Amino acid sequence: MKIRLLGLAALAVVSSAFGWDKAGHSLTAAIAYHDLEVRHPEIIPKMAAILKQASDYGQQLNWSAAIQHSSLPASAKRESLMLFILAARWPDDIKGDGTHRDKSPHDTHPWHYINMPYSIDGSPTFPAKEPNILTATAKLTTDWRTATDAEEKANILCFLTHFVGDSHQPLHSTEAFSRQFPKGDAGGGVWAIHSAAGASKLHGFWDDVVIKGDDAAAGAARIDEAAQRIAREHPRASLPQLTQNLEMKFWIERETFPLAKRYAYLDGKLPLPKKGEPTTLTESYKEDARRVAETQMALAGYRMADLLYKLLK
Repeated sequence: MKIRLLGLAALAVVSSAFGWDKAGHSLTAAIAYHDLEVRHPEIIPKMAAILKQASDYGQQLNWSAAIQHSSLPASAKRESLMLFILAARWPDDIKGDGTHRDKSPHDTHPWHYINMPYSIDGSPTFPAKEPNILTATAKLTTDWRTATDAEEKANILCFLTHFVGDSHQPLHSTEAFSRQFPKGDAGGGVWAIHSAAGASKLHGFWDDVVIKGDDAAAGAARIDEAAQRIAREHPRASLPQLTQNLEMKFWIERETFPLAKRYAYLDGKLPLPKKGEPTTLTESYKEDARRVAETQMALAGYRMADLLYKLLK
């Protein structure tokens, strides 16, 4: 991985959770793809051409094989849509591909979130640390302007599109503190819950509340179907946030963080887990979480499209 990120210091991992599930990241990318089809179709072949220069296109993760075996119907857009889907999940895929690219030359795990502190009961908090999703995005955006290596440009696009998705996951913006969690709950990563959406931790529940799945090729058709449904239900015109908060810093502070407090932690009223007694999420909690998460995925998809237009126009 040839990304030059010399300005970012290493940081111990606070949370190992992935953000939206890999399928969730792919879903936001599919929303971005279809938005670009309508608004800026010239960006799609530019994005695809860069991604085909990634080492993972023909080696390592072998995107080419995933495209060939995709469950998407055969069409002229099959390859380009699959490349969007694969790129957005790549920063999570490299965490488990055995190459250790996620740790060397830089530990990329802290880049996926920012732990803005939230005290549930008035307990002391610790400020968000660096590097984080904001510092990483800023450095990568600067690197994009000077990058000449084809593989480096592809990797930067993968990270930037992925971070747009992560910045909309409520528990990637927040860390709760309480007497029970004096060092923080790692964005819900250590908050035990009774199994919900296949997860045993609060963070994992929010990752998987809309869609889950690890096989990009097999799940592609299902992901694309869900993306088109969510875009129909949440068109651009229904989301004034898109014109109000134009920078990641602002949409995290004004949208994602407040959503975490209100819906993930119920304004501090979510019952804390006890030893041997995980928190039970009510059906109304789960339904609200799905509704919030789908809206956030729509916002992320449109903002991803806007970012790619800005970078590639």
